[in-house]
Amino acid sequence: MTDHDDRIDFSLLEVPSLDGLVLDIEARCAPLLELRRARPTTMQLAAWWRPAIAAAVVIGVASTVVLLREPVPPRGPATPDFAGRALAPVPSQVAMMLGVPTPLASRLTSARPPTLAELVPESTR
Repeated sequence: MTDHDDRIDFSLLEVPSLDGLVLDIEARCAPLLELRRARPTTMQLAAWWRPAIAAAVVIGVASTVVLLREPVPPRGPATPDFAGRALAPVPSQVAMMLGVPTPLASRLTSARPPTLAELVPESTR
């Protein structure tokens, strides 16, 4: 035998009981819950007005920046490759790889919105 013949204590590896965990959590949270119960709900909600206003300002500024940007000019015709063939625009290629039907892909990548006459037949399908 060696000098360390002490038995190893495996009690820490045992699964604690659920009731014991619940009691431990309740004991740890009790002081925090008491502090929350001491303040009325309206006061707790009123304490959030500054973060809410700050979030609204950030959203407003971000929206303004996006809306004031100049629109992207429409793309020109497809550029030819080295063999002289016209290449499809990149969004169409991505749509084809994803399995999007060609009429839908061309409609989505088009620079002009569809007319009412184009939309009505498709809505009755």
